[in-house]
Amino acid sequence: MFDFDGTLVDSLQVYHQVHREFGKRCGIPLFEEQSQFLDLYESNFYEALERKGYTREHWTSHAPLLYALLKDKVPHLSLFPQIKTVLEQLIRNEPVYVITSNLSSVVQSLLKSHGISGVKAILGVDQEASKVKKIESVISGHPDMRPLYVGDTVGDMIEGDKAGALTVGVSWGWHGRDRLEKAGPAFVIGEPMELLSL
Repeated sequence: MFDFDGTLVDSLQVYHQVHREFGKRCGIPLFEEQSQFLDLYESNFYEALERKGYTREHWTSHAPLLYALLKDKVPHLSLFPQIKTVLEQLIRNEPVYVITSNLSSVVQSLLKSHGISGVKAILGVDQEASKVKKIESVISGHPDMRPLYVGDTVGDMIEGDKAGALTVGVSWGWHGRDRLEKAGPAFVIGEPMELLSL
């Protein structure tokens, strides 16, 4: 199981720029500095917003603007080096899922544009906001397999662990090795090809 942003695709700069613009238009002053933006991923992004005083209803009312801004940018993002090769090898032998806070359709479009097919399912925020619930649902469908959740933020590590997955932190993503290691993942890796030996 894979996170998307910062794990498969190099998206931090674009996502921060989009959220800054979104925040200015909607009066949500949580995205101006990149450090503020990254802090929201110390847990589930949407739960972090609620703790800052932005209710699910408030967020939902503005979300279409954010998704419209993202849809213009995401299809042009690049996969991290080696990611396509790793995904293609894993897909041949294992059920591969993408579990993300992004929209399922956005992820599907980007993977298709890079010629990647065979992902079992993409579980985005349009299906469920909680990664814990989505990871649990995948694990329940494969009771005899070792569940790995691969992500790049502290929030990914926390949610994967809560769901019962072995967590794999990737040092090339949004939070980096030092921040990830403090969350206690089962593994921290420095390049995608290492996934093939776990």
